[in-house]
Amino acid sequence: MSINLLAMVKNYFTSEFTNHASSNLGENTTGISKALTAIIPIGLAGILNKSTSGTEGANEVYEKAKNSVNTISGTPNLTSHENVEKGNNMALSLFGTRQTPINGAVASFSGIKESSSSTLMSMALPAIMGLLGKHTEQNNLSASGLAGFLSSQKDHIIQAMPAGLTSVAGMLGLESIGSAAQTVSANVKSTDANSPIDEVHTISETPTAKWLVPLIVILIVLAALWYFSTCNQTKPSPATNIDSTGMIQNATNQSFIFPTTKTGNVFVLNV
Repeated sequence: MSINLLAMVKNYFTSEFTNHASSNLGENTTGISKALTAIIPIGLAGILNKSTSGTEGANEVYEKAKNSVNTISGTPNLTSHENVEKGNNMALSLFGTRQTPINGAVASFSGIKESSSSTLMSMALPAIMGLLGKHTEQNNLSASGLAGFLSSQKDHIIQAMPAGLTSVAGMLGLESIGSAAQTVSANVKSTDANSPIDEVHTISETPTAKWLVPLIVILIVLAALWYFSTCNQTKPSPATNIDSTGMIQNATNQSFIFPTTKTGNVFVLNV
């Protein structure tokens, strides 16, 4: 049975967590719930983007996931300063300079303070990583296996991104993630096996490539026809000698009847 990572993470952030967060952050539960609908796919997209950015990124996500398993408890704990600090470091690693505008976009979308959005993100990321780490342990995944699993969740993540946060989707490069995922997964597998990574250059089948080859073949055939027809037209005919008496003698020494233009007489010449 296929696993829906997005649903697994959503189920972890229960209504109990929403009420707890609302009380601690001084926000209404509606705003917290709406913020989480954005933070969860954004966090997953950041992790997916990092895991498909190269071998180093895939290994980093793998290690963080394994080290975050112990953060998973019955309900995420907003009062844990250790988890919040860990979440801040994760957000910086995943989003870099985009961290502040992403938190601002989530705050505007959900109607909560930007500081509350930042705290929720810092709380959510370690939990998401911990759930990934738990899945990794249960299924005995390698770094490449985890990267492949994350890649398989791309469609769910994109579909869960709220329509009002298209700018964040652009910042995270969601459209380009899929094309890189297969390459990274293959490279990480080679690294796991301690074998060199060969650079493979592929040429995609573009519309131009589809008609270019037949066109070249047609041009070659036309050129061949033109060449042979030209040779046939310019090929010299058997030599013919005409003497002053009106006799025609060709290369086979056969004789023909030929009227002379000077006398009007007709000479019959035998072979």
